[in-house]
Amino acid sequence: FTGDGKALALGSKDEIALVDVATGKLLDRLTAQMSTVGFIGFSPDAKTLVSHSHDNKVRWWDVAAKKILNQFDAEADGHSVFPLPGRLGEPAQHVERFSKSYHTAFSPDGKTVAVGISGCVQLWDVVAGKQWFPDQKPADGWGRVAFSPDGRHLLFGNWKHSRLCDSVTGDVRVELPAGTIRGVFSPDGKQLAFTRYQREEAKEAPTAIIWDIAAGKELFRLEHPRVERFSFEKLAFGPDGRTLLTLSTHVEDAGYPNCAMVHRWDTRTGKPLNNIRRQNTNAWPSTIAPDGRTAAIVLGQGLLLTYVENDEDLWTREDGTPEGWVGYPAFSPDAGFLFAWSSRSEVAMWEIATRSVIARLSLRRDGNITLAKWPVPDKDYKGEREMAFNQPEIEALVVSPDSRFVATSEQFERAHYRSALTKPTPLPAIRIWEAATGKEVQTLEGFRSRCTSSAFSPDGRRLASAFHN
Repeated sequence: FTGDGKALALGSKDEIALVDVATGKLLDRLTAQMSTVGFIGFSPDAKTLVSHSHDNKVRWWDVAAKKILNQFDAEADGHSVFPLPGRLGEPAQHVERFSKSYHTAFSPDGKTVAVGISGCVQLWDVVAGKQWFPDQKPADGWGRVAFSPDGRHLLFGNWKHSRLCDSVTGDVRVELPAGTIRGVFSPDGKQLAFTRYQREEAKEAPTAIIWDIAAGKELFRLEHPRVERFSFEKLAFGPDGRTLLTLSTHVEDAGYPNCAMVHRWDTRTGKPLNNIRRQNTNAWPSTIAPDGRTAAIVLGQGLLLTYVENDEDLWTREDGTPEGWVGYPAFSPDAGFLFAWSSRSEVAMWEIATRSVIARLSLRRDGNITLAKWPVPDKDYKGEREMAFNQPEIEALVVSPDSRFVATSEQFERAHYRSALTKPTPLPAIRIWEAATGKEVQTLEGFRSRCTSSAFSPDGRRLASAFHN
């Protein structure tokens, strides 16, 4: 609205319509090739108008002359393209996402525009088209973190950067190709296997790359034939380093569950050895054992443990959580135990050799609860608000090298927590607890962003963590 409330500006695709509020009559149109307009605001005298649209540009308009006075790029990398689920044989559909242009504000004096982007707020002088404090760069969020087998190096990356650092000093030792989404070290620590962010508009086939660390160069590119809605999700070397397992997802129908695929590759030649397919499974949260031999694949109701080399299903469990749905599995480093947790912080632990449940836990801020059986007794909760305040959501889970301890990244960001609470939303934390008993041994706090990934050092004395930003 204008300051006097008499006129209204409506943003649409390549157009801003000006309307008389009392009559509903169209007064004028401001048009440009700017995609969808996500934000508009009038100056105090209503003679000028600022818009922020999905082409990532802020425009300063002369309303009477219907022309652009100035425009500038107020953000970076704000445009993403995502595939939409569709049936086989149908043309591929996509959706474009421009979330950042909705986080824009116009100062009351009409001189400054604030643009909120990931990890930063940009302030712009709209008349001069110059950014205040341009040296203040956005904070980078990090996706995955991993220790080398000798504990000397850390691998971490995001969609912009990928680096191998000294785990003690933090000094960058190697810059890897940008966009590494996840990676693992070979058992001897001489090679890396990693996948990169696969942009939907990219024409190349999905790949996993094997990298020689000392030489700083690519050895092999493990290519899967390009198909729609296919991506590599998890990686694991075999115990001798001569094979690599890749777990991938292939959306074959409209939505979930889809198809989990596990390929076994020869790391000396880059050639595929064999692969398995499991229909009607959720590949994205599934995982591969650290020994590179078995995979835990998430079913609609439970977990499937599969031996990859022989394409043999070992066993299925459906008692992971109270609802019988196991969301996120994780192996112990020796592949002797399997953990799984749900979004409501219920954790189950199995011994793989005996197929027996070792522990069932419900994670709570005031102390984890060990359960003899599911479900979690509701009598422990004092209403929905107290349940939300006491029960965190697990963002990441990692097991110590000796399988004695578990570190969980816990947070309360979700909207249903905030809406349920009259108290301030608790800050994120990383808690370390005994695997068998759930007894807490340490809490790591003092950060506001959620931890997206963590890793124990090989000796179990250090914990590395990556944060959203």
